[in-house]
Amino acid sequence: MNLRDQTSAQKLRRPIAGLFRWTTTGAVDLCRQRGIHPNTVSLASLVAGAGTATALIVAGQAKLGLHFAPAAFPLAILLAVIFGGLRLWLNRLDGMVAQATDQTTALGEVFNELPDRVSDLLIFMALAISGLCQPSLALGAAIASLLIAYTGTLARAVGAGRQLGGVMSKPWRMVAVGAGLLVPLMLQAFWGPMTSWVNIRLIQGLARVVTAVPALQSAAAWVSAGVSGLNFLDLMLFVLFAGSLQTLWVRLRGIHRSLRHAAERRSWATFSTPRAAA
Repeated sequence: MNLRDQTSAQKLRRPIAGLFRWTTTGAVDLCRQRGIHPNTVSLASLVAGAGTATALIVAGQAKLGLHFAPAAFPLAILLAVIFGGLRLWLNRLDGMVAQATDQTTALGEVFNELPDRVSDLLIFMALAISGLCQPSLALGAAIASLLIAYTGTLARAVGAGRQLGGVMSKPWRMVAVGAGLLVPLMLQAFWGPMTSWVNIRLIQGLARVVTAVPALQSAAAWVSAGVSGLNFLDLMLFVLFAGSLQTLWVRLRGIHRSLRHAAERRSWATFSTPRAAA
């Protein structure tokens, strides 16, 4: 990854990373004093991810009035967001504890990555079956998240270094999901009927306006039909998926650039090395 991409990635990560650093300082000291192993923290992040998935399923059941009262829906949404944030926080904490206690190992890398991937799958699969969103969008988000993670592993495996480019890193993926869950809930609580303005059916209205232009009538009809019944969470999942595709492109391009530069350096070194006299 070149300097420009690296700087852009750091700027995108800075608000969330700075918050995590500020809140984990005391926790790192506590883990070091109590002898809490970083792998234990990694497993705790998996538990938090499972808690997020469980809360999402409960929210979906409560929304439909199945097994849980509808009044449990807001609480389940809030718990899902809290557990999701805790999962990110713990995932950040394990690496900081490993560095502070000098326990950075290859096995620790496995504990750092595998629970994170399982958490991603649990959360997006729970969204897919919860009834809170379109299942296809949740499945697309799950696939995109796994591909981004695989790209990071691939980059290190081929010697291209860690790739941080793109707009949709893991923290921002969870921010998108959290916003999709919280914004309608908050609008419902504070403004009630105003929540209708958040619904994607606004796009249908825009599409009808566009029909005033004859050349755009078919496109407007397609857009209107395509977004019928979607909600704000669906919109955020679509943004997540689109941002993930951009992130994949940026990181794959970074891998290609790193490998090309490495090959050029090797070629130059071979060319510039004086040959022994025959």
